[in-house]
Amino acid sequence: MRLCRIFLCALMSVCLLAGLLPAGALADTVSAPYHSYVSLGDSIPAGRGEFPQQTMRGFTRIEGIYPTLVADALGAEFTPLAYCGFRTNEIRWMLDDDYEGDEDLFRGSQVPLVEPLRSQMRPVFKEAIKNADIITLNIGSNDLFSYPLRMAVSGLNLSALTPSDEFDDNVITRNLDGDAESLDEIISIADAAGMLDTLISNLITGIQDAYTMFLENYRYIVNYIYENNPDVTLVAVGLLNNAYNVKLTDQSVVELGRVFDGVFRSINAYIQYGVPHQGTYIYADVMGAECPQFEPLLGGDLNKFITTSIIRVHPSLEGHAYMANKILQVIPGIKHSELPFGDVPAREWYYDGVRYAYNNQLMVGSSKSLFEPQSKATRAQVATVLYSLAGRPSAAGSEPFADVNEDNWFYPAVRWAYSAGVAGGVSADRFDPNTPVTRAQMVLMLYRAAGSPAVSGKLSFRDNRTIAPEFADAVLWAQNSQVVGGFEDGTFRPNEPVTRAQMAVLLAAYCQ
Repeated sequence: MRLCRIFLCALMSVCLLAGLLPAGALADTVSAPYHSYVSLGDSIPAGRGEFPQQTMRGFTRIEGIYPTLVADALGAEFTPLAYCGFRTNEIRWMLDDDYEGDEDLFRGSQVPLVEPLRSQMRPVFKEAIKNADIITLNIGSNDLFSYPLRMAVSGLNLSALTPSDEFDDNVITRNLDGDAESLDEIISIADAAGMLDTLISNLITGIQDAYTMFLENYRYIVNYIYENNPDVTLVAVGLLNNAYNVKLTDQSVVELGRVFDGVFRSINAYIQYGVPHQGTYIYADVMGAECPQFEPLLGGDLNKFITTSIIRVHPSLEGHAYMANKILQVIPGIKHSELPFGDVPAREWYYDGVRYAYNNQLMVGSSKSLFEPQSKATRAQVATVLYSLAGRPSAAGSEPFADVNEDNWFYPAVRWAYSAGVAGGVSADRFDPNTPVTRAQMVLMLYRAAGSPAVSGKLSFRDNRTIAPEFADAVLWAQNSQVVGGFEDGTFRPNEPVTRAQMAVLLAAYCQ
């Protein structure tokens, strides 16, 4: 009951924002080269989430998150200036020497020492913004939600309600930033003291005050950026409804969090249309980004719901790939990807190959938003693609492999590949379906699928002697047919595993 009242309280509070949002005009865009990229924002662009590589709270490069994907896609030098818990207040403080902030400055980001930031990071922020070709600004969730909740709880004067030293006026800072186990106890204390209505009233007032500060600070940040770098391309990244998949129970079909969609879109309408600006200002809509599934509100562990929610309001790796793709699609002056994968930039050498393989249904992504181009392709995957290219014919006889069973997804393909002479095993009774396929093995499969045509000429690779005799004709055919090329150093590297990117390029060359 208490949790449902808090959920209703949040709904009432954020809905107040829907009627407070002004409108404006969308800027024109111009083309520009992008050599230097800066990411400004909170814990989402800082990379907080269920990622084992996330050990810092910010100001660092995290592989797989959207700013890193964008930087790599642009081929730009990357300066990460996002930090967990940041609001527009903290970013403005970095830029405005006369701005003192508010009573909550840096509390949500758990930065204990302000002076080191003043002396060390302020110059970094200012210099990076001044020299950037492109900046993404992704900020606002902590302004409009985390901060008001901290203020609402602080206003209860918890230390007067309980003798416990654990609960003081700063406890909500810990709760909202990784130590959320006591949040339910806070609600219990307020409920026992008959102060839930006060909590709701404080929260509503806090959101109204926070929204006013958000408007002022967001405008200041945008204005500062253009005053100091008039030619920069600024991408304003919209907020995402990161609680969209909250459900009552595991069996629920309806996602309760979707009731917030309209409110988030209203806030994003301000970010998109309502911010005065002087230069190239582009809005990126990332509302469709995927977040990890929340624990159910009912029928589960309430503490687990609270503690895991702190992480699960952040996008998954698939969500970050989606965000990167949406951002790259709106940046002017670059080749825009036609693919749904955030990790296949249009500028990469393998883009056309992946596009061909995807559009012709030869390969799919590892998820809706990820292709994982550097992952290794397996022997089963190659057999399956060639089976599809052959029209998925029925195969006579059986296969002798102990590691290939009828219930395996790749069974029909391996059975066909063996019976058609396209692929043999690594031994008499083993196919090793999940082992990465080598470059020589894949070329041999393609050669046999093409009918093993006669070849002539000589291999031209520097490492010809490392190509085993059983692969020589296949590699020569691939060389002559321009199905495969060597590396920049002139080698073929027959025993090197094939990546998914290389597999897509090989398949495109083979089919065309």
